[in-house]
Amino acid sequence: MDHHPKEMTFEREDWNEVAERELSQIADVTPEDMAIFKAQVRLESWQLLAIQIDGERVGSVVWSTEREGKTFAVIVNAAFARPVRGVDVAQGLLDMFHTTARHYGASAVRIWTSRRGLVRKLERAGATKRYVMELKT
Repeated sequence: MDHHPKEMTFEREDWNEVAERELSQIADVTPEDMAIFKAQVRLESWQLLAIQIDGERVGSVVWSTEREGKTFAVIVNAAFARPVRGVDVAQGLLDMFHTTARHYGASAVRIWTSRRGLVRKLERAGATKRYVMELKT
């Protein structure tokens, strides 16, 4: 049995079909959402990162920043990763973005999600809810 700790790394990349295929597996992502992700990454307004465990790609994350007066927040717009035995990918993502945000002086890290399990995990990590309510038209 393999007992070595697994290393999670993130590699910036241009928009690509692999990332699009991975992100399309997010349960509530719409074609309109995907078009926004693609356009914003191509404009370099948002960033696309490949998520790797021990050098093997396991998913993708799209993130951006949002100005708030004199400061800014780091926004995790979309993330998908396949499960990896022995690795809490969500916690690894949270740790990386939290560390990065603090390093660059961001006021907060915001994560878009409708997954109740991820909400609970984020709350246990100290996140608080700020509601965005949506009515479909």
